[in-house]
Amino acid sequence: MTGQNSKNLKGSGAVVAATAVLLTPLSLFIPGKGAKFEKDTVFEAYVAKDTELR
Repeated sequence: MTGQNSKNLKGSGAVVAATAVLLTPLSLFIPGKGAKFEKDTVFEAYVAKDTELR
């Protein structure tokens, strides 16, 4: 990295952190899509411990 590039990037960490703090709460309001599977679809699932399915 050249000296000028290093000088230009100095202090940009605070800008990145501030942007993340401001934008992260907004992402909570973006809805996701539920997964849908066709009837009788078989797939593998791995779990860390015994889990009761209802």
